[in-house]
Amino acid sequence: MNQSFVETALLAKQENVLFFSDDLYLRAIMNKEFGIEGIWSQAVLLKLVTEGILSKNDYDKALIKLVLARYTYIPIDSDILIEAASQSRWHLNTPFTDIIKILNGKNADWKSSLRVTEDFILELYSKPIVLPSFNGLLHHTLDAAIPKSNKQVAIKIMLHRLQKRLSLSPNIYSQIEKDVKEWLRLQIIT
Repeated sequence: MNQSFVETALLAKQENVLFFSDDLYLRAIMNKEFGIEGIWSQAVLLKLVTEGILSKNDYDKALIKLVLARYTYIPIDSDILIEAASQSRWHLNTPFTDIIKILNGKNADWKSSLRVTEDFILELYSKPIVLPSFNGLLHHTLDAAIPKSNKQVAIKIMLHRLQKRLSLSPNIYSQIEKDVKEWLRLQIIT
């Protein structure tokens, strides 16, 4: 530990404040060696949302910035995917392409990624406008979210849940099913 780290710890302890760092290991050392609790950017942002200080949309934008800054563990939802797609002008560009990598990253759980993808598909298909790279957005999201070893099973699960959710909108479900099965057909060919 260098002098500035120790001085930071002593000051935090003296002032009885949290240690703010996005480095998990630094927070762990601070807690173990000095008994100082830590906090990180995502926790602060989430607290601001729950207290009504920051809107969900601004929270989504902030998380996108963290992903672009190469933060490795960022929880995402369909709202973040939609915001990233919008910032990418509905094309396969940054930040959308960076965000979807999280769906199959080392910290990703395929079942959670599948749920986020379902929600994203519903959002995507509810847009009242024709999107310039609609199939590209869908296909790349499916590429990222669907596990290579369980494609058939994952798609079956996802389509079943979407069918239930869209029971009052059978035309939308039919289009989703057609497009997802086309993606799956292309996967089998390649």
